[in-house]
Amino acid sequence: MKNPIQIYEKIKENFILYVETAFSTRYKGLEEQRKKLLNADKVFSRAPWVEPLPTYKPSKYKIQEILELPNLSKDELKIFKNLTQAGLIGDFKIYKHQYEMLTKALEGNHCVITSGTGSGKTESFLLPLFAYLSKEMNKWKNNKNSVNNEKWWIPKPKGSRGITLLRTDKKGLSEKALQRPNPNRPSAIRAMLIYPMNALVEDQMSRLRKALDSNDARNIFEEKYNNNRIYFGRYNSTSPVAGKLFKEKDGEIKQNNSKIAALKKALKEIEDNNQQLVEYIQKNPDNLNSEDIKDLISNFQRLDGAEMRTRFDMQETPPDIFITNFSMLSIMLMRDIENPIFDKTKQWLECKTEFDRELTEDEKEQERKERIFHIIIDELHLYRGGSGSEIAYLIRMLLNRLGLTPDSDQLRILASSASLKGDEGKAFL
Repeated sequence: MKNPIQIYEKIKENFILYVETAFSTRYKGLEEQRKKLLNADKVFSRAPWVEPLPTYKPSKYKIQEILELPNLSKDELKIFKNLTQAGLIGDFKIYKHQYEMLTKALEGNHCVITSGTGSGKTESFLLPLFAYLSKEMNKWKNNKNSVNNEKWWIPKPKGSRGITLLRTDKKGLSEKALQRPNPNRPSAIRAMLIYPMNALVEDQMSRLRKALDSNDARNIFEEKYNNNRIYFGRYNSTSPVAGKLFKEKDGEIKQNNSKIAALKKALKEIEDNNQQLVEYIQKNPDNLNSEDIKDLISNFQRLDGAEMRTRFDMQETPPDIFITNFSMLSIMLMRDIENPIFDKTKQWLECKTEFDRELTEDEKEQERKERIFHIIIDELHLYRGGSGSEIAYLIRMLLNRLGLTPDSDQLRILASSASLKGDEGKAFL
C-alpha cells in the first residue's frame, strides 16, 4: 500500500513545479520567497489529516458457517444464508459486533449499533431484518408468485389498443398496470427504514438492489422460492410520481391526465437508462468483471423485479421494506392518499387480512406474536433537542396509527450511529 503522506507530498511538489515552470521569473530572491510561501501550511495546501481506524474484531463465522441462530429453524436458517449470499455479505467472516447484533435482535431485543466508520453498521441492522424475513419467506415460499411486466409506459403504435391504466373508480392503477396486481401473501410493511437525508437513501437503495434484486438474487428467488420476492421501495420526493391519478370536480371523478403523462415519462426514462446500461455492459465485456457489473446494475432501478416502481404501486401493495425520511413520513401521516399503506400494515399486524380468514383464533394469536414491525433509524445521534422531540412525537403517531405501543412485542427498533459513546451516549439512548 502506498504511503498517503508520500502521495500528498508528491502531488504538492508537482503542482508547485508547474507554478514555477509556467510562471518563472529571472529574480532569484522572488523565486525563493514564492517557493517558501507555496510550501507553507494553509497557503497553497493543507497538511493532511489522518484518521487511524481500528481493526474491528471478526466473529468466528462466515454466514455460511453459522449452524444455528436464535428463533430460526433449520429451513429458515437455510433461507437466510441464501438471501445474504446473493449480495449483502461476501465470503468472509462477519465482524463480532455484527454477529452480536444479529443474535440479540433475533432474541427479541431492540438494538443500536454504535461502532465507527467502515465497520459495517448497515449490514449490522440488515442482517437481523433479513433473518426475520427468512422466517416469513419460509411460510410462503411454496406459493407461486409473479410480477406484472406489462410495459404500459412505453408508447403504443398508432391504432393499437392500449391497456386500461386506472381502476373503474379511477382512484388508482388497474390490475393490468399494477406491479403486484394479485399478491399471494399479505402486502404490508415489515420494516420501515428511516434516513435523515435523500443522499443516504440513495446509498441504501444500491445496497438493497444488490442484495435483493441483483441477477444472483433473482436466480435464487426464481429457482428456489417459486419467484417469491422480498419487495422494497423508496418513498420520498424522488419516487415516481407525486400527486393523484384522479381529480374530483362537481362530484365527478376524472383521471388526471397530466399526472398519468408524468408517470409514463418517469418510467420511460428509467427504462431507457436500463437499456443504455445493458448496451454499455455488452460493449465492454473485457473491461468489466462480474462484481463491476453487479455494482453498475445496483445503481439503477429496474422495473421488472423486487423494487417497487411507483408511489401508486406502494399505496396499493406496500413493500416489505419501506425506505423514507422523517419529513416524508410526517406528510404521509397527514394525507388520505397514503392511508392504505398504514391500514394494510395494521391489518397484517392484527391478522385481519384476507389471507388470515381461515385461521382459528388460537392460530391468529400465535401468528400475531410472529409478525414484527421493524423501525430502523440511521444516524440516530442527529435527533436531539427540538428536532429530536419532533421525531419522538412523530414515531409515537406512527405507532398509534399501526395499533402498536412502545412496549409492544410486535415492535422491534434497530438503529445505528458512529457518534454515540460513553456515559453521554447511554444517557441519550
